[in-house]
Amino acid sequence: LLTHLKNPSSSEEIVRTCRAIGAISGSIPNKDDEQQFLVEVMTPLGGYLNNEEAAKTDPQSHAIIYGSFLYILALYPRFLSLNWPHMKLLLEKILECYRTPCQPLQTMAVTTTKNLALRVSNQLNAKHTDQPQSFLFTLLQNAEAIASVLPEATVPILYEAMAIMIK
Repeated sequence: LLTHLKNPSSSEEIVRTCRAIGAISGSIPNKDDEQQFLVEVMTPLGGYLNNEEAAKTDPQSHAIIYGSFLYILALYPRFLSLNWPHMKLLLEKILECYRTPCQPLQTMAVTTTKNLALRVSNQLNAKHTDQPQSFLFTLLQNAEAIASVLPEATVPILYEAMAIMIK
């Protein structure tokens, strides 16, 4: 899987590989092995996401890779709860996705937010030392502005995710 991710022939290959990585979530019993595997997965994906030139020349493929990134991380809550830097990166990317003009990516970001709320809400509610406020507080503070740019069908899902975090 890592070979396909590190040397892909197309964005479709990245998506297939990410689906396979998502499909095996929960099957790595040793948390250290899972962490090592996911760090190796996130390294090339992070490189693709931060490639601004690729984002400009092929925004469709960039959005697909973004969605794959969100998909994978949302399926590994144990990894996220043990790795604040990766959780923080994911939350930053979710906030970016809310503002993107790509509706499928916005939908994926909202769905990922709800999945995280269900699995690791304590991380979303906590104010970490390198944050001015918790992710939940950021969402609540900016809820109206975020909702105004999201597809209408996703707004109730976002509010449901916030309600789950508050519980």
